[in-house]
Amino acid sequence: MREMVVRDRDLDDALQGLARLAGRGLPHRLEDLMHLEEEPFPPERCGPPDGCRDRIAGPWRRDGPVCRGGAQGARRVGGRGVRVRRMHGQQRRAARLDEVHVGEPSPRAWRGLARRPREPFERGDGRVVLERGDRERRERVAKGQRQATGRHGGPPSRAPVPCKRRPEYASKPGVVRGVYTSLVNVRHHELDAFGRVHPGVYLRYLAHAAVEASTAAGFDAAWYAAAGAVWLVRRSTFAVLRPATAGEELEIRTWVEDFRRVRSRRRYEVRGADGALRLVARTDWVYVDLASGRPRRVPAEMEDAFGGTSVPQERDGWHAPPPPARPARATHQVRVYELDSLGHMNNAVHLDLVAQAALDAIEHAGWPLARLVADGTVPVLAGGDLEYREPARYGDRLETTTWFAPLADGLDVHQHVARAGDGRPVVRASTRWRWCHPLSAAAADAPAGLLAALESLLAA
Repeated sequence: MREMVVRDRDLDDALQGLARLAGRGLPHRLEDLMHLEEEPFPPERCGPPDGCRDRIAGPWRRDGPVCRGGAQGARRVGGRGVRVRRMHGQQRRAARLDEVHVGEPSPRAWRGLARRPREPFERGDGRVVLERGDRERRERVAKGQRQATGRHGGPPSRAPVPCKRRPEYASKPGVVRGVYTSLVNVRHHELDAFGRVHPGVYLRYLAHAAVEASTAAGFDAAWYAAAGAVWLVRRSTFAVLRPATAGEELEIRTWVEDFRRVRSRRRYEVRGADGALRLVARTDWVYVDLASGRPRRVPAEMEDAFGGTSVPQERDGWHAPPPPARPARATHQVRVYELDSLGHMNNAVHLDLVAQAALDAIEHAGWPLARLVADGTVPVLAGGDLEYREPARYGDRLETTTWFAPLADGLDVHQHVARAGDGRPVVRASTRWRWCHPLSAAAADAPAGLLAALESLLAA
């Protein structure tokens, strides 16, 4: 490391050099990811021609056990390096069964049913009942589970493969195939000053669950390294329905909602021990070639393994009201501890950054956090929509522009994050804040005089 710093003269080059030595070239700019579907891509080598890739609408998922634990909590996705059988021309035209017993093989004769797309956990005739005696809340997915053989006369179901269980992030088999379930216990250092989980921590939970889900599907860090590709987050949207607190055991469910040519959208549900929703979220991922930094077509075997609907879901663009003439401004220099394994500023750190910039803007308007607490009302982040335009790297100076839009029960905050100097956009973010009592989740009114103090920062 010392020799590399001397050679490259700064830590940024040294970090990039380390990545190249590891065979993981850093991706280049991501600004061309905004119009992914318009750019032509060559067909995948050894894959079927375009005319043979027609799919019939309906959820389809890969058989196999889900393991407890898995890859490290990094942005690249992980799993066991298992080869998946490719579907060819006539086979691909056939619709996948809506559900098959967990661990049951899928011969060609079983395909041929087309079903409408369903939301995960929706009741249907083709799903299996799994009783969960260790939890108060039970989920019934369907009836008619066979004991000795598969549902279509196949061999008996295989038991899940045991995996190492982690103390802080523990996973268990999902109730419905294609839906991966992970457990996490809220730790003390993940709480804010009011005993609630920091919003950025939720994004870290979701990233880890996505890593484990990919691990269970058969795609681990070694697989991605051999493929020379990685998934990068393009956009994250979430809503905090009820903040989690210290010691809670959270159940994170995640599933792939759709695939497009070079990207995929994954959904998440986070529930407490009482079964009540704590958070819902979606993440748009882009499949990127490590050597060139350009988008790459998602392999067919990966689509088959992860499942999801074959009908691409509509994606609304990021929208915000126009900023005022003089919005609030803040600067930040990327620190080394804010980087992920690819040398980028971590996605969750971007949320921390814009949240802090919003509080700073309120403070500069005359309402510091101490005054808000004394007044009995504090803003609590209740949701967000972050669009990642370009990576930020070590040493980059970022300028955040902030403006507000008042709501009946809260405040919308809109922000642009750009690289200082060249002005290249890095992140566009909209977050929703609601007014709460500092020590409870009880709703509160906006402090008298606050909106008047923010008048010059309100959307035009």
